[in-house]
Amino acid sequence: MAFGALEPCPECNGFLVFNYTNFRCTGNITEWTKCSYSTQLPKRRSFEIPDKIKENYDILPDYDPKLPLSGYSIALVGRLSKRTRTLQKQIEQLGGTIITTIDKTVDVIISTQDEVQKGSKKIQDAQTFEIYIVPEQFLDDVLNDRPSIVMEKLKLSTWGILPHIRKQQAQEKKKPRLKPSTTFKSAARSKQFIPEKVTMKLKDGAAVDPDSGKFPLIQGRTGTTFGSKKIDEYDDQSDAIDAFHRIFFDKTGNKWANRETFKKLPNKHYPLEIDYGQHGDNDQIQKILNDPNSKNRSCLPQSVQDLICLIFNVETMKETLLSFEIDLTKMPLGKLSRNQLNTAYQVLTELQTLITSGSTNKTSIIDATNRFYTLIPHNFGISKPKVLDNIDLIQSKTQMIDNLLEIEIAYSMLKGSIDEKDEHPIDAHYKKLKSIIEPVDKNAEEYKRIEQYMINTHASTHNTYTLKLKELFKVIREGEDDRLQKWLKLQNHQLLWHGSRTTNFAGILSQGLRIAPPEAPKTGYMFGKGVYFADMASKSANYCFVKRETPEGLMLLCEVALGKMYECYKSTDLSADKLPTATQSVKGCGQTVPDPKEHYYTDDGVLIPMGRGVNAKIPQSSLLYNEYIVYNTEQIKVKYLLRIEFNYKD
Repeated sequence: MAFGALEPCPECNGFLVFNYTNFRCTGNITEWTKCSYSTQLPKRRSFEIPDKIKENYDILPDYDPKLPLSGYSIALVGRLSKRTRTLQKQIEQLGGTIITTIDKTVDVIISTQDEVQKGSKKIQDAQTFEIYIVPEQFLDDVLNDRPSIVMEKLKLSTWGILPHIRKQQAQEKKKPRLKPSTTFKSAARSKQFIPEKVTMKLKDGAAVDPDSGKFPLIQGRTGTTFGSKKIDEYDDQSDAIDAFHRIFFDKTGNKWANRETFKKLPNKHYPLEIDYGQHGDNDQIQKILNDPNSKNRSCLPQSVQDLICLIFNVETMKETLLSFEIDLTKMPLGKLSRNQLNTAYQVLTELQTLITSGSTNKTSIIDATNRFYTLIPHNFGISKPKVLDNIDLIQSKTQMIDNLLEIEIAYSMLKGSIDEKDEHPIDAHYKKLKSIIEPVDKNAEEYKRIEQYMINTHASTHNTYTLKLKELFKVIREGEDDRLQKWLKLQNHQLLWHGSRTTNFAGILSQGLRIAPPEAPKTGYMFGKGVYFADMASKSANYCFVKRETPEGLMLLCEVALGKMYECYKSTDLSADKLPTATQSVKGCGQTVPDPKEHYYTDDGVLIPMGRGVNAKIPQSSLLYNEYIVYNTEQIKVKYLLRIEFNYKD
């Protein structure tokens, strides 16, 4: 009433409330995000007393308003334009009092800019106590505005905390703290029977006896071991269902019957699309794949059996999810929803647009970040979730969803193979890859040539590891020969490298190499959304993301119908529609290339650029090594799958 009613929040039109040191908004920017607006100097409007209240209280019409400097202690420092007696009278008329000593009780100091620059002892004391310094004009302006606003507007010092905030901080420090009790009871009076084992509960890290009459209050958070469960029993199923409907409405603001048209509401929960299948599937699948006796009954060569077990390794899938900080409790392996992942792509694209447009609206970025973390639950432990406010983070999360989609394919194939009773599980998984995979004899010329290709094209800058070829497999993907037929007349077919995480190969072999969907952000692609290849083995090997603890990865060698290439020397946004006329692919020209003198052509005319790296002798390029990009997957034919050991140097 004294200072005026608070105006609504300028960002969301919500209510402002005082919170320790400033005023914070209690409203919501969107249904996903609370408003983060805060200020120490909120705008106010005149407080209007309703006529009915005036009629009931006779004092109100004649009540004198509070003086503007009532309760303020003011000090005068330095040579001022008015005499001290004149200023003292003016201050007292405004309700304030004069103080001569500079200490923490002073609310504001009246001085001059010259005095502040001199840095006298009193000015230094003012800085120590964070006291505002203002000119004499302050005494005139407080007649028209609040002192705190005038102080902020006229302050001569670079420091200062508003008086009411300093007082509040001082009061907080004075609050008494609870001390441990020093009251003791007689041992004879307090004897109780204590069983050998007692189940205790944690309360702020301390054990609480369940029979003590005290109960722990634990606040849970995703990614920590703290939390709670509530289990209620009901007489029959209908009562339990009714209770669930009530809880669902209470938590989401939506009726369960209307879940198909669910609408997110502010401060309410949002349901995730999770497939609540059998929780034992993971263990059952891994047990089947790891059973040494079961492998002996498979019709496949041992090396192919081992490859299938590697591709469908459930533990590797879990480790991949954990490396992306995915919360496996909220989003367990096998419970991924493709629709949910595509929606997450759209949110990342929205974030990319906000960032690249130079938007300064941090609230919009926080809002989109909240939606992303709701769709893809993360485990940050007790750390603060990262705001997705830069392109590097967007690129990282895009790669995460790329991998989640591949894992979703692999796990769906795994679950589908459990029910194949008449066929060995490994053979069933193999069939779902829709590919013929045959090991190549290590003594064959073909094997030695591919091995030499890998050794020769290990780039000099990738010097933290070496590569060793463990197994080489020929691959014939279902229908790929037919799709490549119309590209056979195209010149310039090359055998090129492609690397990816081990968990992605079930999807790659069964569905082929694919181009990122329209929903995915464009960030992270130097030449737009396409399928990328390299002629340097180690460049592609880096995309296997192999760890030192498990130094094994998989790579592909593909016949790629490149045709006429559009050569680029820096990042360019391209697509199938943006390619120059009469070109069928893009070549990002690198500074180092395989020596053309060591090129090898197969019997069917496919070029293997297996020479050692030499200087390309080209104009300045932003790429160290060549990249080849096609925007039509029919130009690709998978020829070989390599199982590679990464030997990391100390």
